[in-house]
Formats: sequence, C-alpha cells, structure tokens
Amino acid sequence: MAWLPIIAGIIGFIALPPLVGTVIWWLIPEDVKNLISSLINVGMMLLVMFILMQVMKPLTAPSKPKKLPEAKA
Repeated sequence: MAWLPIIAGIIGFIALPPLVGTVIWWLIPEDVKNLISSLINVGMMLLVMFILMQVMKPLTAPSKPKKLPEAKA
C-alpha cells in the first residue's frame, strides 16, 4: 500500500498536464488559438533563419583579392 501514492503521483504528473492543456485549449476562443499558433510559427521561422544565418556566415565571408605581380617594363 505504500506504493499507491507514488503510483498515483506518477500518473498524475504524466496525465494531468495534457488533460488540463486540452481543457484550456478547448475553452479559449478560435481567434486566440490562431494567435497562439501564429506566434509559434513566427518563432520557429525566426529560429530557422537564425540557424541558417549562422551556417551560411563562413560561406559568405569576404575573401582577400589576390595581388597580381607588377608588370616590368
């Protein structure tokens, strides 16, 4: 019987957040859902753009032009 509170706590810890989130998501208006989804999409796009900029930075670094030897007259 000593394990019963531990098992109930684990089940509550795992099951309650999705259930509460589902109820809250079900109760909020459609406009707020669209706003939340749009903010998440914008955040993901900014994250991808930042990662791509960091990856492309070495490829776009300015290279030093080669010096041509001087012409002898």
